[in-house]
Amino acid sequence: MLKEIKYGALSGKSRAMFGKLLNKHDYKALMQKKNISEVVAYLKCDTHYGAILDEIDENNIHRVSLENTLKKDIISDYAKFFKFASVQLKEFINVYYIKVEIESLKLILRAFEAGYVEYST
Repeated sequence: MLKEIKYGALSGKSRAMFGKLLNKHDYKALMQKKNISEVVAYLKCDTHYGAILDEIDENNIHRVSLENTLKKDIISDYAKFFKFASVQLKEFINVYYIKVEIESLKLILRAFEAGYVEYST
């Protein structure tokens, strides 16, 4: 019983978030899209991602920008869990944050190396 009380809020939050995941129909529809603009338009209009993609112009977006926006949403979801998490789960979430941070730094370094970003002092 104590276990159910201890993890009840976390379980409820995860079930609510699970209900927002893309389903088989969504994936089939996404596979039919011809370009990133069509993918973003679908995600904006037909999924819960509309809220986070609201400010994005689907006719003027690069794949990397979309990926970064979706990664920010994942981080936001983990932050929601963090409030209800035990110490052990918080440690796991912190490790995930470190992984995301390292991936972000690698992306920035690759952008510099490829010449997409100018370095200024």
